[in-house]
Amino acid sequence: MTRRGFRVPNKSSLCKARGRLGARVMEEVFRQVAGPIAEKERCPAAFWRGLRLEAFDGTVLDVADTEENAAEFTRPAGGAGPGGYPQARIIALAERGTHALIDAAIGGRQQGETTLAMELAASTGSGTLVLADRNMPGVPLWLAFRRTGAHLLWRLKRPTAQRVDQVLPDGSYLTRIHLDKHQHAAHRRRGEPVPEPVLRVIEYTVEGSDEVLRLATSLLDPETAPASELAALYHERWESEGIFAEIKTAQRDSRAVPLSGRPDGVRQQIWAHLIVHHLTRDLMHHAAVEAKTPLDPDRISFRAAQRQVRTNLSPLISPLST
Repeated sequence: MTRRGFRVPNKSSLCKARGRLGARVMEEVFRQVAGPIAEKERCPAAFWRGLRLEAFDGTVLDVADTEENAAEFTRPAGGAGPGGYPQARIIALAERGTHALIDAAIGGRQQGETTLAMELAASTGSGTLVLADRNMPGVPLWLAFRRTGAHLLWRLKRPTAQRVDQVLPDGSYLTRIHLDKHQHAAHRRRGEPVPEPVLRVIEYTVEGSDEVLRLATSLLDPETAPASELAALYHERWESEGIFAEIKTAQRDSRAVPLSGRPDGVRQQIWAHLIVHHLTRDLMHHAAVEAKTPLDPDRISFRAAQRQVRTNLSPLISPLST
């Protein structure tokens, strides 16, 4: 079928064109469009005491079951043997309040979340407060983010940073965290001073639970960063998990597996999904703040927004439309 001399390419032609395009192009497009979008006056939910709120988290995504993908991304291990599909690992940094993606890294399941998260540090900086779950903290990762000027609010695992150096008026305390012996030796061999960053630990419980939650922050002054506010703020970190749910279930269908049998094609598809998610969230934010009565972007349904985008774009991009 043709329209004004345009011939619809067949599937094999599209696959070949995708192969020529590669993943690097889609990654570069993502890096061109991604970034924070909120303004303090128009989207106050994305800020706290003048700091832009950001959070990072990770997930895994099933990919096509081919030898190449299995070698690149690896399968999950289990008591009954390897999992059915290889899995790619994604770590994403996002803006709280808008869910706008700021940065992302893609690797194999065998790569640790903290290793991939190192790639996100450069996208933070002065004027930001970065939230992360307890699976993330580690001294090298903490230092990488702090070197950018970002402030941090991360949940701690129970055995970490328990030595009390100074108790503060609000019940939080100052402590130091230390590199493990291998990292310590590496600094010594390079003739570098061994860093021992000071952080503030906040311990609290939530109603209905006896579990003691522990947060570490680089905000050391309880007067300018009250422990009660930080504890409440940390629980907004769930928004980063919501982003992956939006991509997996609303955008690509939870039953779908990326079709590409080659790692470069898998990465290309994942970058494309991240681009679409960011652009959808950007449109939602714009619609919310431009409304006659401005809305919190969280009040708009992501699924409904994507349906609206598809409805409006389909006639414009289809070569067969009249």
